[in-house]
Amino acid sequence: MSTTAKPGIGCVLSKWVTDTWVEIVEVTNLSWDGASRESIDVFKLNNEDEFMNKVQGTMNSNSISATILFNQAQFIILKADMETRGNIDYQIKLPDGEGIEWSGFITELPLDMGSDDVMQGDISIEIDGPVEFLAVATPGA
Repeated sequence: MSTTAKPGIGCVLSKWVTDTWVEIVEVTNLSWDGASRESIDVFKLNNEDEFMNKVQGTMNSNSISATILFNQAQFIILKADMETRGNIDYQIKLPDGEGIEWSGFITELPLDMGSDDVMQGDISIEIDGPVEFLAVATPGA
């Protein structure tokens, strides 16, 4: 049986600048740890059994990480983004034109340097609010 799974080749990570999507270059991996819902533990003293009850809490979109190969110009831009307060709009355009869009801010900007590999780092973008799935990603990304 064949599969309808798709490779990530062709994904593009972009950020919103003024009135257009600008590509974040040299990205080799993207990862979203997915949404989660908080769980609130509740136990009443006059409970009929000794089992904890659960109440649904708030939703959390968590974060997206991107492995980025070192490029001095791109690193300077990302460093400025990290040092600026406030959210930035981001988008991942998927290979078939769909997209994922969110607002957030960079929380980690590491740089790994080794003698047997290129300089790179796994940046982390904390998501503020929901993630939107788009049937068609905005042109320009």
